[in-house]
Amino acid sequence: MTRLRAEFHTLGPDKPLEDTAFMHLRYEGDIPGTIMISQVAAGTHCGLRLRVFGEKASLEWNQEEPELLHFRPFAEPAQVLTRGEGSGIGVHAARFVHMPRGHPEALSDAWGNLYEELAIAIEARRAGRVLPEGLLEYPTVYDGALGVRFVEAAAASSKAGGAWLDCTLE
Repeated sequence: MTRLRAEFHTLGPDKPLEDTAFMHLRYEGDIPGTIMISQVAAGTHCGLRLRVFGEKASLEWNQEEPELLHFRPFAEPAQVLTRGEGSGIGVHAARFVHMPRGHPEALSDAWGNLYEELAIAIEARRAGRVLPEGLLEYPTVYDGALGVRFVEAAAASSKAGGAWLDCTLE
């Protein structure tokens, strides 16, 4: 990401913090991005939705339907891919699938997978062993600092009336 502009809003009665944010981003190559965040979006339940639009297709994943990935190639029928054993899941992701298709796994399973990977890494480090191949790339303190810098830049942009700010996170 190279630039951002953000607007923070409080909807409804006054609150100590804003409950809605709209952000426009620019990545290297002037590629645009959008983030919409709201604690008051009626009809959603922890509605994290990720959408990526490329030159050949788009992908969409919605936390409210976590078993499904929508794949929409241009000039071809849309496809809905499901998670689970036997669904063609990649070899690197297969170890995190514990149930067959049709039996949903939950957010708690995702956290459990992360905690297991962290425990493996901690145990290997304590024993002086090399980390196992293919371990999840879990967030570091550096990643946390980048997140703080992003939030600070977004807050500064909103305070400046939604001005575009340079914001290269490295």
